[in-house]
Amino acid sequence: MTLRTDGFAALVAEAAERARGCTTVNDAVRIAQALDGRVPDEIGTASLTLAEQCLLVLATGAGAVLDEADGDGYRLALTATGRARVVPPQAEPLAGDNILGGIRFPKAMAEADRVWQMARDLERQISTDIAREMTARPAAEVHEELTRIGYSLIHMAPVLFYVLNRTYSNLGAHSNLPGKSIRVNSPTSLLNVLRDTPVPEWAAEDAVFVACLSALLRSGPAVRVEEFNGVQLTPDRVETFLMERIEAYGGLAPDLGHLDRLSRLNTLAEHCSRLRHELADGGALFYRTINGLTLHKREHVLLEPITYAEVPPAVHAVLADLLGRPVEKDFGPAGEALRAIVAGFRLAPAVKDFTTPFEDFLHQLLTAVANGTASDVSMGRGPRALAALSRTAAPADVQLKMGTSEFYCCVTPSEAFDRRFADDRDQLVRALSAYSSRMRYNTWHYLPHTFGLTGRTRDDWFFAPTMPDVTEWSDQHHTGHVMFGVRYAIRVPIGIHFDGGYRPGLFDLRLMRTDGPAYRTEDLRSAVAVGRLLGELHQAMAADPPLISDFGNDWYRRFYG
Repeated sequence: MTLRTDGFAALVAEAAERARGCTTVNDAVRIAQALDGRVPDEIGTASLTLAEQCLLVLATGAGAVLDEADGDGYRLALTATGRARVVPPQAEPLAGDNILGGIRFPKAMAEADRVWQMARDLERQISTDIAREMTARPAAEVHEELTRIGYSLIHMAPVLFYVLNRTYSNLGAHSNLPGKSIRVNSPTSLLNVLRDTPVPEWAAEDAVFVACLSALLRSGPAVRVEEFNGVQLTPDRVETFLMERIEAYGGLAPDLGHLDRLSRLNTLAEHCSRLRHELADGGALFYRTINGLTLHKREHVLLEPITYAEVPPAVHAVLADLLGRPVEKDFGPAGEALRAIVAGFRLAPAVKDFTTPFEDFLHQLLTAVANGTASDVSMGRGPRALAALSRTAAPADVQLKMGTSEFYCCVTPSEAFDRRFADDRDQLVRALSAYSSRMRYNTWHYLPHTFGLTGRTRDDWFFAPTMPDVTEWSDQHHTGHVMFGVRYAIRVPIGIHFDGGYRPGLFDLRLMRTDGPAYRTEDLRSAVAVGRLLGELHQAMAADPPLISDFGNDWYRRFYG
């Protein structure tokens, strides 16, 4: 039994081969820009430059065919990063381009050259305008923006942007930005190259990259920039995006008057940020959808309140069994059932295979969540000894030296997932242990931000998650996800008040499927309802938290082997 997938490079090669077999440009483009149906059309289209979009609309409308490629005409390509692109006549393909074929119009069309040139001229003019406006700013301000961009990028998941035909990323072989592959102080980091280059000498694309990313960072949380993963990062697209966000937040666009392009972006960004804060203060729930192929993430707002009635019935059954009586869907007045459950943990004796009653309960509950949501696996993570994270028990320098073994992740397979392994218990144990190990690492990774220690010496941390998210095709880039088939997932971050402050992302709930169907909004709502239940339990137990000893590799071997 294996869960391993072939990974992203193999998927791109497969999509390129299918596109090459097409007769019409329309069919080839459809396959290439959607990676054969795996990427939403709007993301694939948004990765095209304006000139590419205009030429392909003209070509598909005219019934252009795909034939043998040569340097005399326009060619269709699929990049190694998964972006469809057009290579103009006489131009050399970019490194990693998979040439799919030549674009041949039914008859000679001088209009194609005219449309291409007009769109390219407009793109260059916009980029030149931004570069000129960046040059007019004090160099110190521009350098502050470079520092802010660098700080944000190294503390979040990988990014991948396009500005015309340039790629900006900190993901693997395509890296030119600081992240896992390139250090902040590396001379190969584009941000350091720009810092050492007078702004008037910057390439126009680099000026656009800095201006647009800076505006996005002003418009919301730092992870906002991930909403441009896999698409063109251009002033017009960012301005349209910010307008859409303002409308989604229930606001009206500000008066932009006769502001230049750079000022328009910054004005919209600041207005967007204010509206988002107001919604958050009012209790709105933000969540994100994630396409793992392009790394594209998109924020949404859930306006209809989520209630405990959306907790899966299987979970209610576990709670009722624990209490010895039915549980009301809202858990009774002021959470009466939750208080009774927490009180029971402190009185109950130890249970076979588990060190404490709480560990037994958590395992039962997460198993019920996996079964009740038709997931393959359900997971819940957190610190093994919450009390040890208080400032009196562990000063900041001690917290920063904690290792991943000081955190746990309870991973439970659904009955259906367990049956898939039949007698291959070693592979099941290996998979569950791998999931658990990665999630223990995540708690450690978020710890400095969770506890407000980001100004200290340890710099290998990520921003703690605050928004739930729903992911598809996440088994393509991340090595662990490729190895163990994490294709569809839901994450619900859980924060509690502890030791004098709110601690975001200290716990979480995750659901995972290795194959379809993808999770839907109702699945997310159900997971969020369970996450709130777990949050209430963790919060109620924070005053006298149990020590979690189970859910290490040896425990999985004993319990599931």
